Amino acid sequence: MKKTKLRVAAAILLCAMLLGGCGEPLYNLTENEKNIIVDYSAHLISKFNARQTNGIVWVDYEAEAEKAAELAARLEQEVVEETEETQDSENTGESGGSDTQNKEEQGRSATLNELFGMQGISIEYTGAALMDDYVQDTYYAMYPEAGNKFLVLQIDVANTAGVDVEVDNLVLKARFYAVVNGGGEVPSELSILQEDFAQLQSTVAADTVTQAVLLFQVPESVTDIADLQLYVMMNGEKSQIIL
Repeated sequence: MKKTKLRVAAAILLCAMLLGGCGEPLYNLTENEKNIIVDYSAHLISKFNARQTNGIVWVDYEAEAEKAAELAARLEQEVVEETEETQDSENTGESGGSDTQNKEEQGRSATLNELFGMQGISIEYTGAALMDDYVQDTYYAMYPEAGNKFLVLQIDVANTAGVDVEVDNLVLKARFYAVVNGGGEVPSELSILQEDFAQLQSTVAADTVTQAVLLFQVPESVTDIADLQLYVMMNGEKSQIIL
């Protein structure tokens, strides 16, 4: 019993010594030391504060993540809408440009005489034929590529002036295209034929007719000419020739 009382008394004495700081007085901070502690504490708080501009606040990171996801989705939608608007604008511009270009290229419809005739010279389309090859005056022959044949358009260049007239189609740099039976457009053949209408350079004697031709390659499967359309590109304008 005595030992128990001694132990209780010793414990009370020890607590008194600890709480009393062993009799040492509290340390008084100088003003400079206080400022250093405050400055360091503020630095630590600001370093780990996600919202420094709002002061020391509690951050709901789950709510912040939801807001970030909503913002990202909205920005993505805006980008998609802007891209679609740009594509629509480009498509409209391209379509409009193509229509304008087609109209400019298509130009007008006219006869050979209206396009190539001149004073004293009359131009007339006289017919078309399908040929396996083309021979000029028995000494110069042209052959189509394998699987093709020639479409030959015949053209009369008539002198009606009563005097010789010089004809120079080469200077016009005309390029001809044909569409047979609704097929694809094919260009005329480039050749050294003297009677090639696209490159005709000749003196047509008074009151005479010079026969010229235009050659096109078409598939061998073409056996007749049910429909024929002829076009010419000249001076940047594409016109349909009325046959």
